[in-house]
Amino acid sequence: MQHGMKPYVDIKDLNFPGAYFLDAFVMCALGAAGGGERIYDLLLCAAAGIGFILGVGRTRWAHVAGMIAGSLLLLIHLQDGLAQEGQRDFAMAVLAVLACSFYLRLQKRRIVALIAYELLVGCIFILKPTLALMFLVPLVATCFDEERPSAGQVAGASVVSALIAPMLAWFWLMHEHAGKAFLDNLRTIGTMHAELPRRGILYLCVHAGSPVAAFFVLWIAFAIVNGRWRSPERIVTGLAVLCGFTSYLAQGKGLPYQRYPFLALLLLALFVEIERARTRSKQGTLTALAIYAVVALWLCPGMLRKIRSFEAVAPLETALSSQLEMLGVKRDSSVQCVDTFNGCLTTLYEMGVVQSSGYLYDCYLFQGGGALQAQYRDAYLADLKRRRPQFVVVIDQNCFVPDPGFRRLQQWPEFSDFLSKQYSLRTISVSSQEYLLWNRRERRPGFEVYSLR
Repeated sequence: MQHGMKPYVDIKDLNFPGAYFLDAFVMCALGAAGGGERIYDLLLCAAAGIGFILGVGRTRWAHVAGMIAGSLLLLIHLQDGLAQEGQRDFAMAVLAVLACSFYLRLQKRRIVALIAYELLVGCIFILKPTLALMFLVPLVATCFDEERPSAGQVAGASVVSALIAPMLAWFWLMHEHAGKAFLDNLRTIGTMHAELPRRGILYLCVHAGSPVAAFFVLWIAFAIVNGRWRSPERIVTGLAVLCGFTSYLAQGKGLPYQRYPFLALLLLALFVEIERARTRSKQGTLTALAIYAVVALWLCPGMLRKIRSFEAVAPLETALSSQLEMLGVKRDSSVQCVDTFNGCLTTLYEMGVVQSSGYLYDCYLFQGGGALQAQYRDAYLADLKRRRPQFVVVIDQNCFVPDPGFRRLQQWPEFSDFLSKQYSLRTISVSSQEYLLWNRRERRPGFEVYSLR
């Protein structure tokens, strides 16, 4: 965008406007390099910790429980590896925790609590709409409130507050003359994204709570023991956990970052229940202290040891940048990536090179089929022929397909023919090198670099 491309018009993107706002904040306030992104990620972790401390309770032990919950979320996030840095779903998880915490702590001023909650839900929506059901949580909770405010007042405050962020986002789209393009991107790229391979329901259920899936069972156990299910804390946190789980299932891809809202809300609900049990009886106090001790002295240190074993390397980016420099790629060179998330765009960004087109995702070129894919392919190829970038970089990994190699280009004969006729293969790099950037070993992706004849 800083180089003249219009969002959703020139940049073909599925992200909602909130993702642009967050990136703009990071680049302007914290810096455009990797350090700014890490500071932003740590600020999110700190905000999550504040949300847990506010949400669990007001006592000193409640604050301890909140700090433990925040530390757990931080370590889970670190354990997922560098690829999850700055993910939208992590920001959504933090906002969801803050929304629930503000609602619980401002109960004496119910309308203020409702407005704060729905404002944050509106901010979540413009990042990604999968948590939209959280809008209904306080409305349902109000139905069980003994001092129930008027339904009209509650509904009005909820709707107005929740619409503030989406309306501001829409005004920005209108200012950028991108409203229609945004809707077109949702219709085309959104539909194709929804049709990408999905995980089975069993896989999703098993991995939703990883690596603390046992906490879900623990939460249910404490909820049964504590009783009084109609309490505001129980209803709000319970429904929020359900919304987080629904968000994970709805996306269906089973990607690590997609479970963050569910995990964060589950930790909040669990530690609220543990703190409730601690205040009810001596047995509850001992149980709570035992759980805190196990988490703080065993689970957290174990996760930290695993994180310390990760390698601080970026093998693809290092190899690719070296090859591009050898081929004479400079800041004013035009380069097109055929990649989505494996490091080509990151490499160009670190080199100060702007990709020649706004087509960011290759998933939709080689996955699925049908009229929408044909339309997307035609537009992509027409744009490529018009711009004629000096270099084309092809990464050998495809979205959700294990080890496809470079064979995927053969799935699109028109593109393969264009590449072979108009470009020369300058270098190919395939490596069996494995590295540990998170909790499992992965092979470094390979790449091909083509130059214009």
